[in-house]
Amino acid sequence: MNNGEYNQIIKQQTKHWRQKATIDWYRFGDTDSKFLFNMVMQRRQQNTIYIIKDDNGEFLQKLLGKDVFIFSKTL
Repeated sequence: MNNGEYNQIIKQQTKHWRQKATIDWYRFGDTDSKFLFNMVMQRRQQNTIYIIKDDNGEFLQKLLGKDVFIFSKTL
């Protein structure tokens, strides 16, 4: 097999797999994207800080930038 034949086979295989990927995408849609998006949203909700307890034991619901900065320094 010479270099030209080899390149032709590689082009045919590439075309085949590209078409198969397109067909699979049409059949299954963006299922991975939906899964990833849902995981990101769940993680974001878990990591959101809604309330902070300050040094005096009081809960701060309305967080100010200064309060968040002081809290993050104590972590």
